[in-house]
Amino acid sequence: MSNITQTLTVFDPTKLPAEGQGHLVFRTNATYAWTTFKDVILEWNTAVGQFNTVADEVNTNTQIATTKAEEASQSASAAAQSVTVAEQHKTAAEDAKTAAQNAQAAAEAIFDNFDDRYLGPKATAPTVDNDGDPLEMGALYFNTASGRLYIYDDILLTWIDLSYVPTLLSSLSDIALTSLSQGQVLRYNSTTEKWENYTLNISDVSGLEDALSAESLLTKIKSVDGSGSGLDADTLDGLNSTYFRVSPQTTQEDPNITEDLYILTNHANSPVSGIYWHIRTQFYANTSGSCAQIAIQYSGGNAVYARSRFSGSWTAWVRLDNNGYATSTVGGTVKARLSGTTLYLTTNGNNA
Repeated sequence: MSNITQTLTVFDPTKLPAEGQGHLVFRTNATYAWTTFKDVILEWNTAVGQFNTVADEVNTNTQIATTKAEEASQSASAAAQSVTVAEQHKTAAEDAKTAAQNAQAAAEAIFDNFDDRYLGPKATAPTVDNDGDPLEMGALYFNTASGRLYIYDDILLTWIDLSYVPTLLSSLSDIALTSLSQGQVLRYNSTTEKWENYTLNISDVSGLEDALSAESLLTKIKSVDGSGSGLDADTLDGLNSTYFRVSPQTTQEDPNITEDLYILTNHANSPVSGIYWHIRTQFYANTSGSCAQIAIQYSGGNAVYARSRFSGSWTAWVRLDNNGYATSTVGGTVKARLSGTTLYLTTNGNNA
């Protein structure tokens, strides 16, 4: 404090100044000092002002530090994202590298396989492949001295001149080829002890001629013949012989349930009971479905009737012959009826 007037090592009230009345005495460390209350207030205000100034500076610096911290956090976040993207790019690059290495290995394997098969141009026949490994069956090389392509046979353990293959068979000592033609086979001749070109006949195959005879084929066909085989020789379009019979099996057959194309019957379901009728049935698709019937009187007249069945129901018999009369409308209505050798005519309802 700038207004301290005296500092004492040992407090002694007798040594206070004359105006010491009303002074404040305080101790600092090992000494004592006094001052007026006014001076203390002034010093306090000064200290408070300095403190406030420092506090404002601290607040300002705190705000700046907070802003910088936020900026640093954002930068760190951006950096973390950059790191993530970089790691993703790194992973993609590593995957691409692995794929490239695999493709390279596959290409090298293909080339190595090709290189083992085609050994390339050489002045002399090679004894090992280009890798120093044993020769493989089918390996090829071009002889630059002869200008020919060779293939390796690992059974004969020799190189074969491919340009020589067309004449190879004829050059063998046990082959006798004459008048070659397409489709011939080689057959060994035990008399000449040579292989000869030969046109194969059916009789040359043991048992083949008998197997293909008509009797043998018929027997084989019968073994698979039957319903559902697609080769049912006992039916026509799937219908058996009873469907096509032309003579009735009984004179009492019911025309309502018949499966025959033709019957002669005096059944009660005929057009008129008590007499016989020729009844012809025309079926559609099958004998149990829709159909139509025409009935012609068997004896004692020539009445003609017709009816049909649809969805299981029969229509009534309808007479078609106009009750035995032939009708003409030329110049009026004329009806004609033949009875025995007599012809009866009726015009407009009058007998002629």
